[in-house]
Amino acid sequence: MIFLIDTCFISHLQELSTSDTLELREILLDNLVGITESVKKEILHYELEKFIPISKFIIIPFEQNDFKLAIEKYPDIQELYFADQTLWYLGYRQTSLTYVILADDGELFSECYLSKIPVLRLPDYVLLLVQNSIITKNQTAKCFKYWTNKKRFSKKDIKYWVDILNKIT
Repeated sequence: MIFLIDTCFISHLQELSTSDTLELREILLDNLVGITESVKKEILHYELEKFIPISKFIIIPFEQNDFKLAIEKYPDIQELYFADQTLWYLGYRQTSLTYVILADDGELFSECYLSKIPVLRLPDYVLLLVQNSIITKNQTAKCFKYWTNKKRFSKKDIKYWVDILNKIT
């Protein structure tokens, strides 16, 4: 499995780290994490390589003609930023590799969800880490408190995730 990551997700990871809420870089990078050339350009543009160096990612190429055909077939995808379109496409085409997209961009998340492409927002990813005993429930509760104070996610979504956290044994 390879995680495909969008810049919004990286930015939110950085926010957790710089706020001393939770440091997840090493945990994330214990997995294969992929990006596209377009995502690489965004990472460089937003200077996120200071948080996670580009060298830590696998840059996944794809056939441009196939990409264009898929985007023509699904015109709603054209509404996404180009870098997000490339991540959606990799998830859509699911070759012999299994991709899970890590996206905190709401539009990309929605399009992946509607297309039945495996996708996780950062709170979903954090809950997965708790379920796998990689981080604690207390660390996760601290994240939810931080996100609530910052109004990073809707109250409804936070309540949903907290309910899931409370059911984890």
